[in-house]
Amino acid sequence: MNSELNDKIARLPKWVQDLVTHQRQTIDDLEKQRDEAYAAINGGKESRVYISGHRRQPDIPLPEDAEVTFSLDIPDGRRHEVNVRLVYHHRTGKPYRVSVRTDWGAMQIHPNCANSIEISEEE
Repeated sequence: MNSELNDKIARLPKWVQDLVTHQRQTIDDLEKQRDEAYAAINGGKESRVYISGHRRQPDIPLPEDAEVTFSLDIPDGRRHEVNVRLVYHHRTGKPYRVSVRTDWGAMQIHPNCANSIEISEEE
């Protein structure tokens, strides 16, 4: 917390200061529990696979061999799945590309810019 906020809190009644202290401790405890749970998901190891919090919340690590599945509702009422996973090089064991698999027929790739694409069912 910044010192200006702490100064404002110090001018509040004692019972409010105690409440703020309690809330801060609760938040700290919950953040610690969350971080421990995230670390336990992958055995405490760093992972190249995670759900991005987009800087609004922490990233959630997943096991390195995880496959992430997106379920899409197509306008005609059908539901499709898109599966994404890392592909590891057979010699080095390091990831070197991303595999995208769908449960529909052919995929259509739509480039957005140099580092972004969208994938849809081929029409």
